[in-house]
Amino acid sequence: MSKKRNIERMCIITRKILPKDQLFRIAATKDGKILLDEDGKTLGRGMYVQKNLEIIKNLFSEKKRGLWNWALKREPSAEEREEILRKILRSA
Repeated sequence: MSKKRNIERMCIITRKILPKDQLFRIAATKDGKILLDEDGKTLGRGMYVQKNLEIIKNLFSEKKRGLWNWALKREPSAEEREEILRKILRSA
């Protein structure tokens, strides 16, 4: 009988290690787009954020703008940020 692995990742805001199903993944693709990785299979650099509205608001605050650049190696455009936030709020 095989055991299912409990895959964990670290939230970029809280630095807590949580199961992947409790986190959103935001990915920077090779063609330069930043998007919400809803299925977790998009190739490229990724960052994880906890599925908590207060923590998500913190990620989109002006004080945390540097985290995007640090984790994804580039800043998202205003349109990309709006689209990611819209998708997160729709799925939360």
